[in-house]
Amino acid sequence: MKTFIATLALLLCAETAASHCVEVTPAVVQSTTPNVRIAVTLDGKPGENVKVEFYLVPGSPFTPDYAVKPPYTISTTNNLGIASVSALAEGSYHVVVKTDDAWADLYLTVSSTAKTEAAVFPMNLWSEHARHETPRDRELAESKPVSQHVRRFEGMIVDPSGGPLPGAKIRVFPKGGTADAVLLEINADAEGHFSAPLPPGIYIAFVFMRAFRSGVMVFEIKGTGEPKNLEAVLQVGGC
Repeated sequence: MKTFIATLALLLCAETAASHCVEVTPAVVQSTTPNVRIAVTLDGKPGENVKVEFYLVPGSPFTPDYAVKPPYTISTTNNLGIASVSALAEGSYHVVVKTDDAWADLYLTVSSTAKTEAAVFPMNLWSEHARHETPRDRELAESKPVSQHVRRFEGMIVDPSGGPLPGAKIRVFPKGGTADAVLLEINADAEGHFSAPLPPGIYIAFVFMRAFRSGVMVFEIKGTGEPKNLEAVLQVGGC
């Protein structure tokens, strides 16, 4: 179990001599009783008739190779977007929800001694055209300190192997701004490159790509910043 949690807690962020990178939020393992409810929303509305798949993961006593096995169990959401599962066996689960153009997941540790009652876990999906950060994402990003000081808003969006992610969406907000104060929304080009004029200031940028976890970076643009490009490294899997 410790190995499982430690693996999920890794920060997939590596800085090279030529560029900075984006911090990818690590997966959080949540504890629950064997009775679980998943609340699915799609583009902000209840996701009706959506399959919710529960996979046993390494670290549980049941199977070491969940990736090649079918789901432990599958539930389907009702008209309110709720999928209910009762009497889950104790262990660690990877919960996956996906539609034709959206994907989300979470990790649960099920224990009969958990202190919570039948827990409800939200899973918010955004279709490719509507995908953006949640209010909770903004709140967490606002609490982060500035980690990068650059001269201009320019860089690359890549996968963990360094391959470019063309078309990735980038949404930029002034740090400390209002919830609807999106300043800039652009997409990476065919080589995964992005650039746009931004005046000196402190900003939050969210990065989105289908089939990848979203990323966030907090940076400052100033004349004395480092002459380096930003690099967003997105983790495969998630929404």
